[in-house]
Amino acid sequence: MNNRALAITVVAVAATAASVVIGGRAIVGTAATLRQTTARGDSSPGEIERTGSEIEVLLEDMAQARTLDAGEAERDPMVPYREPRPVAPVSRQTTPRGPTYKVTAVVIDDDPTAIMMINGVSKIVRVGDAIEGGRVVAIENDGVTIEGDNGQTKLYSPSD
Repeated sequence: MNNRALAITVVAVAATAASVVIGGRAIVGTAATLRQTTARGDSSPGEIERTGSEIEVLLEDMAQARTLDAGEAERDPMVPYREPRPVAPVSRQTTPRGPTYKVTAVVIDDDPTAIMMINGVSKIVRVGDAIEGGRVVAIENDGVTIEGDNGQTKLYSPSD
């Protein structure tokens, strides 16, 4: 280590030690002052109660601040926290969804066959097979055609 780096390190350590000593004395002095005030009874009637209620308000504010969402954390910290008004939940009507299909593989020979995922379950199908939500109409090199309530739909194989 060169002399300059050593000097900077020594100064930094000395400054840190000094700040720790000064901070410790400030804390001890504040605690001693508080003990003397309460021991002498210098406080006016109601001062202790007012201080206690102020502490309760601060604790409530801290508890509310901990429960804030990330978006709400950007509020002005100098403005007292106000509980947001409750918002009535919006009911969403869900429309029933049909089955989900995915062609995994197609085998073309004398009896064309396809492997499909129907609602996440793998199933081997042939032309004419009834499946959930419809019927297999055709199996070709590029995919499977299904006929259902909404007409015919061509599902393409993953190789295309």
